[in-house]
Amino acid sequence: MTHPYERTPPTMSIFRKAMVFASFFGCCIALALEAAALATKYWVVSEARRRFDNGTLDFSSDGKVNFGLFRGKKELNYGYGTRVSFINVASLIVDEGEFMVWGLWIATLTCMAGAILFSSLGAFFAVVNTATNPINALPGTLGLYVWNCAAFVLNVCVILTWVAQYKSKLYDNVMDRMDRSHQWTSRNMATLGYSVWLILGAALVHAINVGVIISATRTRKPKREYIGHASPSKVQGAIMLY
Repeated sequence: MTHPYERTPPTMSIFRKAMVFASFFGCCIALALEAAALATKYWVVSEARRRFDNGTLDFSSDGKVNFGLFRGKKELNYGYGTRVSFINVASLIVDEGEFMVWGLWIATLTCMAGAILFSSLGAFFAVVNTATNPINALPGTLGLYVWNCAAFVLNVCVILTWVAQYKSKLYDNVMDRMDRSHQWTSRNMATLGYSVWLILGAALVHAINVGVIISATRTRKPKREYIGHASPSKVQGAIMLY
């Protein structure tokens, strides 16, 4: 029970509220990075060359290929001008099962959707915790840990599943069957595009958010202030004076 002369601190200090609100901006930055990665077509970037019958590369014919989770672009020069065509990743996976591992592609999309969802929840509840002081755990500070940690883990899973896809399929080939029939190859020419690094950036932002929330919740609460109380002997002494 609080002593009648005891002054209690506020339920959430200004510093703590500021740190929690800072995590809102972090979640917004992570969301922007995740959305940009999802929309861009640079998850894989590769050069392409044609092979002669003896297996050597024809450097008079070159090409560039890049695509994301859904769409991409292919520019191939047969020696008489560049021909541009567009890639539908889902259709290509369905039509040519050897192009990508279907399960890894689905896992990447699922983790991507989950990361965006938890980033959104982190941003929403950061505002809620700044404006109010929720009683329940998940809407409160504990929830901020959960949303940011979950988003961090899912972003890492996006990177891991895509790297596994790259190592198992895309590193050796990003050309479709028709292009391969015309002796086009991309072996040892493909690299991970900047879209993957956007996801890494989002994961790092969520890790920083967790640190910010820890610093906000582990700050020492201001000590309770007490109005000085006279000791019984001093009270008796004052009474005797009268």
